[in-house]
Formats: sequence, structure tokens, C-alpha cells
Amino acid sequence: MTSRGILWKLRLLWLAFFDAKTPVGAKLILVVGLLYGVSPIDLIPDFLPLIGITDDIGLLLIVFLFFLRASKHVREQLALSVR
Repeated sequence: MTSRGILWKLRLLWLAFFDAKTPVGAKLILVVGLLYGVSPIDLIPDFLPLIGITDDIGLLLIVFLFFLRASKHVREQLALSVR
């Protein structure tokens, strides 16, 4: 995938986040997950080797995949209308 393709997909995600048809719950979970990811407060402290950062990465991955699934139809509609 080219950098242009990645930028296009990121633009669609950005537009989907601010689209009124994207479920509010998906937006809320994404924001809370991102805040947890950058927060210094963790369930498992980051100073523990490997385990500490694994919970952050796992949670961010789950949150991101959830948002992708919840916004799939919106992103498909946006892809057709934005091009």
C-alpha cells in the first residue's frame, strides 16, 4: 500500500469520526481508549518488561478495530462521495 493509500484511509477514518451517522458509542469508546493509551495510569504498570506495554497495545488495537467495524458503512458511503 502506498503512502497515498494510507493517507486516504486515514482521511476516511477522520471523516467517519465526525460524521453524524457514526454511532456515538463507537466514538466514545475510541476517545476513551486513546485517552487510556496516553494516560500514565495503567492497569499493568509500564515498567514491567513486555507485559506493561502489552495491555496498552492490546487495548488500543481492540478499540481501533471496534471503531473500524462500527463505522464500516459510513466509511463506505464517504469513500463513494468524497472521491
